[in-house]
Amino acid sequence: MSEYTNFRERVYRSLPKSNLEFVSADDSKSISNEFPELPENYSEFLTKVGFGTFGEMGFTIYGGPLDADEIFDKTTASSLNNYIFIGDDYSGWMLAYDTSVQPHELVFFNHSELVPFEKGKEPKTIQEFLVNELFPDISRL
Repeated sequence: MSEYTNFRERVYRSLPKSNLEFVSADDSKSISNEFPELPENYSEFLTKVGFGTFGEMGFTIYGGPLDADEIFDKTTASSLNNYIFIGDDYSGWMLAYDTSVQPHELVFFNHSELVPFEKGKEPKTIQEFLVNELFPDISRL
């Protein structure tokens, strides 16, 4: 069983009201072509764990990345052009990749304000973010 399959099963055991759908291989390829700078584990996550809600409206991973101008007004978006947004909590907290650093790092926003992760505990993958920052019970199953 792959780490992604195992993670998806733990999500549904811990958060049974989750609603995840897989991104198709064709859609994943389109995303990779449009956003070649994103890490490979991002597209693997979408195709093997899925996108959608974790828990009952707890957090959502989008079915594809969004540029800041797809979320924010023009003025705000212009200051966030180094970020590609991949999820949110329906209340203004958003997960994004910072494309100004190599390799790209996951970052968290409260509305349009960057909120740093605790030093030394920056998540490297979406799974780490979900477990460490939002749903620690997933890791216990």
